[in-house]
Amino acid sequence: MYFDEEANIIYIGFDQGKVVRLKLGDNPIHYTEMTELSVHTLRITGIQANKEAGTFTTVSDDAQMKVTEGTSGSVVF
Repeated sequence: MYFDEEANIIYIGFDQGKVVRLKLGDNPIHYTEMTELSVHTLRITGIQANKEAGTFTTVSDDAQMKVTEGTSGSVVF
């Protein structure tokens, strides 16, 4: 799990290789669930966002590191 304080987004990686992003509102109890993304085939072990580039990077038990574009959900690297 990773919290991007500037963008107010929580990134959560799951055992199935999916990433869920929650956009927090002004009140942290309220959030909007963004599109769930299937990034890997196995458990996500690390996640980090880069707000300036509009991407997030994940690593997984599938022995891969991927950079994903946050808006479209496309893997760019």
